[in-house]
Amino acid sequence: MFVVNFLLSLISTGLSVVISLLVFLPSLGLTVRRLHDIDFNGWWVLIGFIPFIGSIVLIIFACLPGTEGENRFGPVPADIIMTE
Repeated sequence: MFVVNFLLSLISTGLSVVISLLVFLPSLGLTVRRLHDIDFNGWWVLIGFIPFIGSIVLIIFACLPGTEGENRFGPVPADIIMTE
């Protein structure tokens, strides 16, 4: 019985690590892309490691409007340019 419980916990731990990586890596990429959209360096994502304040700052950054036109990280992708 002990061996079965150990194997089940080992499988569930491995599965949770894989799922965490599958969620973490794309969200990291999206956050860096959003920071580039508002003309901030991608390293600003590290501010999220500061408890409470870091996540609040990242939420505020996510709510800011993007820069108009091209910025130092490149042009606006052509297929998502919104016209009024």
